[in-house]
Amino acid sequence: MSEPNTYWMVDAEGAKALIVGDEARDFWTVHGWSESTEPVDLEFVWLQHGQTEGRAKFNAQAVPLWAPRGWHPSDPPAPVNLAVAHREVIEPPAPAPAVAASPSTVPASKSAANATSGDKKE
Repeated sequence: MSEPNTYWMVDAEGAKALIVGDEARDFWTVHGWSESTEPVDLEFVWLQHGQTEGRAKFNAQAVPLWAPRGWHPSDPPAPVNLAVAHREVIEPPAPAPAVAASPSTVPASKSAANATSGDKKE
């Protein structure tokens, strides 16, 4: 089997990305990207870290400097449809354990009122 085709593509803001495969190229084309040339000088390019898989934009001049640190040209992060992102199921945090109040403590509201009232009763 032959190697998949790779394409340099650019978004509307001028950031470039290395796209691998015809299907991926078609996907990004639908999302407003178009085929382009390899990034040079101060053009932005998407890089991905090999271990963490994090992505970030760098100037093309910086790509050789970041390569030894595990960064390489890649596709951008997948687009998020904010209109339906709220539909994702998010687990609420576990409730904090209830703390039992000791009977010898003064209620916070009473002590706070006395402290701020300025009334001194001697």
